[in-house]
Amino acid sequence: MSESKAWLYVIIAGLLEVVWASGFKYEAVPTLVVIISLLVSFDLIIKATKMLPVGTVYAVFAGMGTIGTTIVEIVFSGGVIS
Repeated sequence: MSESKAWLYVIIAGLLEVVWASGFKYEAVPTLVVIISLLVSFDLIIKATKMLPVGTVYAVFAGMGTIGTTIVEIVFSGGVIS
Protein backbone atom coordinates (compact mmCIF):
# COMPACT_ATOMS: atom_id res chain seq x y z
CA MET A 1 0.00 0.00 0.00
CA SER A 2 1.25 3.47 -0.82
CA GLU A 3 1.36 6.32 1.67
CA SER A 4 -1.21 8.30 -0.33
CA LYS A 5 -3.62 5.35 -0.29
CA ALA A 6 -3.13 5.06 3.48
CA TRP A 7 -4.04 8.76 3.88
CA LEU A 8 -7.09 8.23 1.71
CA TYR A 9 -8.13 5.46 4.10
CA VAL A 10 -7.71 7.84 7.05
CA ILE A 11 -9.86 10.50 5.37
CA ILE A 12 -12.61 8.02 4.48
CA ALA A 13 -12.49 6.57 8.00
CA GLY A 14 -12.80 10.06 9.48
CA LEU A 15 -15.85 10.79 7.38
CA LEU A 16 -17.39 7.46 8.38
CA GLU A 17 -16.72 8.30 12.01
CA VAL A 18 -18.98 11.33 11.64
CA VAL A 19 -21.70 9.05 10.29
CA TRP A 20 -21.57 6.48 13.07
CA ALA A 21 -21.03 8.98 15.89
CA SER A 22 -23.96 11.09 14.68
CA GLY A 23 -26.01 7.94 14.24
CA PHE A 24 -25.83 7.30 17.98
CA LYS A 25 -27.88 10.47 18.54
CA TYR A 26 -30.06 10.90 15.47
CA GLU A 27 -32.67 8.29 14.60
CA ALA A 28 -32.59 9.42 10.96
CA VAL A 29 -29.41 7.35 10.60
CA PRO A 30 -30.43 3.67 10.36
CA THR A 31 -28.83 1.26 12.83
CA LEU A 32 -27.37 -0.86 10.03
CA VAL A 33 -25.64 2.21 8.55
CA VAL A 34 -24.18 3.03 11.98
CA ILE A 35 -22.84 -0.50 12.45
CA ILE A 36 -21.40 -0.76 8.94
CA SER A 37 -19.77 2.67 9.06
CA LEU A 38 -18.29 1.87 12.49
CA LEU A 39 -16.78 -1.41 11.31
CA VAL A 40 -15.51 -0.03 8.01
CA SER A 41 -13.98 3.06 9.63
CA PHE A 42 -12.01 0.99 12.13
CA ASP A 43 -10.94 -1.47 9.43
CA LEU A 44 -9.60 1.41 7.34
CA ILE A 45 -7.77 2.89 10.34
CA ILE A 46 -6.14 -0.47 11.07
CA LYS A 47 -5.02 -0.75 7.44
CA ALA A 48 -3.69 2.83 7.42
CA THR A 49 -1.61 2.27 10.57
CA LYS A 50 0.35 -0.44 8.76
CA MET A 51 1.86 2.34 6.62
CA LEU A 52 1.55 5.50 8.75
CA PRO A 53 2.41 6.29 12.40
CA VAL A 54 -0.37 5.22 14.76
CA GLY A 55 -0.39 8.46 16.77
CA THR A 56 -0.65 10.62 13.67
CA VAL A 57 -3.40 8.49 12.16
CA TYR A 58 -5.43 8.52 15.35
CA ALA A 59 -4.99 12.27 15.85
CA VAL A 60 -6.26 13.00 12.32
CA PHE A 61 -9.08 10.47 12.64
CA ALA A 62 -10.24 11.83 16.01
CA GLY A 63 -9.88 15.43 14.85
CA MET A 64 -12.00 14.81 11.77
CA GLY A 65 -14.61 13.09 13.91
CA THR A 66 -14.70 15.92 16.43
CA ILE A 67 -14.99 18.66 13.83
CA GLY A 68 -17.46 16.68 11.71
CA THR A 69 -19.80 15.73 14.55
CA THR A 70 -19.71 19.32 15.81
CA ILE A 71 -20.78 20.55 12.38
CA VAL A 72 -23.55 17.94 12.21
CA GLU A 73 -24.74 19.00 15.66
CA ILE A 74 -24.81 22.67 14.64
CA VAL A 75 -26.73 21.89 11.45
CA PHE A 76 -29.29 19.58 13.05
CA SER A 77 -29.81 21.60 16.22
CA GLY A 78 -30.56 24.78 14.29
CA GLY A 79 -27.44 26.80 14.97
CA VAL A 80 -24.67 27.49 17.43
CA ILE A 81 -26.96 29.01 20.05
CA SER A 82 -30.23 27.20 20.55
